[in-house]
Amino acid sequence: MSIQHAVVVGVDTHADTLAAAAIDAAGAVVWQATVANTTEGVLGLIQAAGNGARRWGIEGTGTFGRLLCDELLTTGAPVLEVPTRLTARLRRRSGYAKTDPIDAAAIARAVLADTLGPVRHHPVVEALRVLVRQRETLVTAQVQATNRIRSRLRELDPATARELPRLRSRATLNRLTELVTDNPNPHHQALAFTIRLEAAETLERIKHIKQLETRIRHTLPHPGHQLMTITGIGLVGAATIIANTGDITRFPTDGHYATYCGTAPLDASSGRQQRHRLNRWGNRTLNRVIHTAIITQLQRRAEAHHHITRRLSQGSTKPEAIRTAKRHLTRRIYRLLKHHPLT
Repeated sequence: MSIQHAVVVGVDTHADTLAAAAIDAAGAVVWQATVANTTEGVLGLIQAAGNGARRWGIEGTGTFGRLLCDELLTTGAPVLEVPTRLTARLRRRSGYAKTDPIDAAAIARAVLADTLGPVRHHPVVEALRVLVRQRETLVTAQVQATNRIRSRLRELDPATARELPRLRSRATLNRLTELVTDNPNPHHQALAFTIRLEAAETLERIKHIKQLETRIRHTLPHPGHQLMTITGIGLVGAATIIANTGDITRFPTDGHYATYCGTAPLDASSGRQQRHRLNRWGNRTLNRVIHTAIITQLQRRAEAHHHITRRLSQGSTKPEAIRTAKRHLTRRIYRLLKHHPLT
């Protein structure tokens, strides 16, 4: 089938296969193909598309679509990341059928229907993404392990559990690695044994977290250090922002960036009542970092404290005041990253 009129290729990515659909300027499907998600399959797909496709829309450029995305970027082809919710919305317009070819066509139409930023896999950003996610994984495991230790201590000896300080110091954890019980009951012996194991693993995990933070500090580029000048944004917060934002130039305005972060307000006005409500979309990781920064500023009576106090005096509720403070901080982050771009 001729592909001379194809202007966009949409790709639905999976672990083993890539489903592609090319559409013309009117959104009509010109050709479809499914190839293996291997180097040979990717090269064959790019060769089949030829020079007719001016843009590529890919769902999952950082996961199953990374191989295809990186190969396209080396050729200079424009690649755009298509959010899954946008694909779902366009798929519903043509019915509720869901197959890989239908998804690929919806992804391609999303490129025509929406203004999407180009994908740029910056090596430093990708390195921070790996390091930050690994640290998040370890921190989550650390919290779960601490809760298990505390629960088993209460089951073994409630009095000792009440006397122990917070299970974060090395001294406390070292003490727990040597925990023994005189009770011959197999249940109590099992509790003491598992507490010793968990405490030893927790100590090792703390060491790994510190190593990751050292590596993050050495990897963090200049814009990240500038972000750390904002009250409430530390090393990990700055690295998380850089890792999840990437190249700031892909966002035309701070409004686009706020939408991406989920800090742009949603209009919920009705009649004479003019109001906005919380936006629960967007990148929730970025939203969490910004929210944490606002709460920290509020506690330290920094920038957000003055803004929120003024909004409260004007009749806003506290959640509404925090929401507007998050929007202001998002604008400040955007302008800082624009002034200090990645090199």
